Amino acid sequence: MAFQRDNHYVSCLYLKRFAASPGRVWTYRTLVAHSRVPVWKLAAIKGVAYRAHLYTRLAAGVPTDEIERWLNADFETPAEEALMKATADMRLSPTDWHNLVRFLAAQDVRTPARLAENLQRWKETLPGMLDETLQDSVRRFDLAKKSGQVIKPTTVAHSDYIPLRITTQTQPGQEFGKVKGEMVAGRGLWFFSMRHLLTKTAKVLHNHRWSILTPPDELTWFTTDDPVVRLNYYGDGRYDFKGGWGNPGTEIFLPLDPRHLL
Repeated sequence: MAFQRDNHYVSCLYLKRFAASPGRVWTYRTLVAHSRVPVWKLAAIKGVAYRAHLYTRLAAGVPTDEIERWLNADFETPAEEALMKATADMRLSPTDWHNLVRFLAAQDVRTPARLAENLQRWKETLPGMLDETLQDSVRRFDLAKKSGQVIKPTTVAHSDYIPLRITTQTQPGQEFGKVKGEMVAGRGLWFFSMRHLLTKTAKVLHNHRWSILTPPDELTWFTTDDPVVRLNYYGDGRYDFKGGWGNPGTEIFLPLDPRHLL
């Protein structure tokens, strides 16, 4: 297969369910040049909801599209039949439900909107987390040295995605020195987060109660470039979209086509 340069963060397989004509969907433009420009435009599915090299990473100095291929093989392709059956009002098997929920999970974590959300959170939390981890590690090494214990190295799956550097500095003849940790909060950390969430955390989504809703006849569901909604509803006019997987009270939904919402 050719290298996947154009990465669709909302899959073409999914967008086809909203097609107004073969291969084309209506898109709403949030910014136009002037008031006479139509805000709705019929666009090719392959030309929307993608960014060049969004999931491309360097492995040993060589570009790889492994993230794109993984998302396609493990989440999109297995959900194709389930999406077809769900939008055709056919009976779904437990496997179909399983694949639909995994598709939703992947769609939730792979968008630029989710990356932006993570970047803001990491900006606030990573410095303290990294400092705490370093101090804890120094304490463990100090205790191990005093007790004669050998600390066995541990490995975390896909930790090579994390752009982390640890350096030490000691002066000649000095008993103590400095240890410093540096981490880049960017796409590498996002890729690690996706891998971790979709292989570990996403299992909690199978404990949710899922159903498929249809709207009143005069209404239709629509989708966006960030289509998974995690709603916390507190009462009339009081809500936010900061819900979490496995969080009691959070309602998670994904439009499957104009007539079906998971």
